[in-house]
Parts: sequence; structure tokens; C-alpha cells
Amino acid sequence: MATSADEKLLEAWGKRPTATWSYVTDPSLRDVLADARKTQLEAKAGQAAVSYEEAVKAVEAVEEQIDAASIEVDFRGLSNREWRKLIASHPPTPDDGEGADIHVESFAPDLIAECSDLDPETAQKLWDELPPGEADQLYMTAFRLHVGGRDPFDLAAVESLNDLLASLGNTNGR
Repeated sequence: MATSADEKLLEAWGKRPTATWSYVTDPSLRDVLADARKTQLEAKAGQAAVSYEEAVKAVEAVEEQIDAASIEVDFRGLSNREWRKLIASHPPTPDDGEGADIHVESFAPDLIAECSDLDPETAQKLWDELPPGEADQLYMTAFRLHVGGRDPFDLAAVESLNDLLASLGNTNGR
């Protein structure tokens, strides 16, 4: 017997998208890993001072160090209702400039907290204290769960957000 559309929708309801953001707290380990992998390739070609097996073990050891020095945050997408409510609760401020649809400085850490197991204080601290590129990646990992993987600064994503805000009655002077 075929499953009805309603049954399929109910089954899919609990399967919201997920994503994981990872941050290596010791960036120098990335260089160490790159060197170890280079040595592994050289060893495979017989052009290294160590055997291939030793090179493999060295790569595995650095990968273990990276795992130990990494922070991971798991995200789960919000429901449409939760997403709309969160957007509506972060209207732009005059400092955001003309055309802004949300106040990213308050929206980003709230989105991070709402989609993860992080408490709001920890999410705010990460947003405030991570290097800018890492903070943006953290935010964009959570954001992409709700816009189908689009970059939040992509014009199509901005237009979708504008349409959503307009449907909520926030035309931001437009």
C-alpha cells in the first residue's frame, strides 16, 4: 500500500536539516597536517626519509591532535514558524544602514543558540570573540540550514529574505 502525501509529510517533519561547524583551536596544526600529508605522498613515491607506514602513522597522530584541539557545534534547522519568529525579533537598527532587513549583530548569536545546544551566553561569546572569518562561518553554517545552502549575502538569498519579511509585514520603508 502506498504512503499518502500526509503520511510522508508527517514522517519528514522530524527530519530537519542538520550541519556541523568545526573550529581548530590551534591553527598551526593545519600546517603540521599539511606537512605530514606531503611526507606521506613522498613516502608512497619512495622519496621520503621515512617509510610509508611511518608517514601514515604520523598523519593519523596529527589528525588525533586536531580532533582533540577542535570545537564542534552541531546545528538542527528550525521550523518555519520558529525561523519567522526569530527573524521578526531582530529588526534592523538605524546603524544597520538603508536596505538592511535584520540586525545581524543580534540575529547571528540568537540563531546560533536556537539551532544548537549552546546556551545564548556561549553563542554570544563565540560570535564576539572568534576571529571574524570563523565567526562568519559559524553563523553561515546555521543560516544555510534555512535558506537551502545559499550564501546569506547572495542577492537571491537577500531577495528571499525580503519576500519573507514583507510577508510578515516588515517592509523596512519599502
